[in-house]
Amino acid sequence: MISIVSTALSALSLVSTALGHPANLELRDDAALPNSLPASASYTYLVPALYLNLTVKAVMDLGPLATGGEQLLGHILGGHLYSEPGFEPQFSGTVKYAEDYLTSDANGAYARPSCSLTVVPDNGVDLPFLMEIHGVQKAVPSLDIIFAGNTTGLQAPTFFGGSANYSNLQDSVFVGSETASSSPVTGAFAVAMKFSKARIMTSSLSGVLEANAQ
Repeated sequence: MISIVSTALSALSLVSTALGHPANLELRDDAALPNSLPASASYTYLVPALYLNLTVKAVMDLGPLATGGEQLLGHILGGHLYSEPGFEPQFSGTVKYAEDYLTSDANGAYARPSCSLTVVPDNGVDLPFLMEIHGVQKAVPSLDIIFAGNTTGLQAPTFFGGSANYSNLQDSVFVGSETASSSPVTGAFAVAMKFSKARIMTSSLSGVLEANAQ
């Protein structure tokens, strides 16, 4: 029995020597690397995509909401949508048939735009498409400032329809910011929005693993 145990311990010692004693694992190059790292990692970044300017008539109050706050109407008189350099498709379009049925919170501190715009490409060839914009605006110090200017908001547009070469608009995620200011048009104010497209970058970690192993 003692002979069998001695033989087993000797065999275990040989295996331990071949693999490396646990006490010496920190001295091995590959021991410093966790074995659960993913093959790749991804992160999101933004690239300039679109620029929109609008002229909006003074906002009309359509009455209170059952949940509190007010239903408002911002009649959009007109505007233009442009693509930023390097974004596809490259185009400019005129805004028509547009309204903003925004709502305000009960305390008047925030407004939530709900814009619906028809954009007609200026080249006279491509089909019109629908652009919807939703977001939130914070008034400083009251909701009235949103309509008078000197405020900003965050917006997220989505697109529907249009010619096949505009499919990139429908297949992308955009986020943007808004600035309102005074307008030379009597009884109206100007809105400028810049939108960026969210893109995902995937990078391989093999280089990192190789660097750490050296």
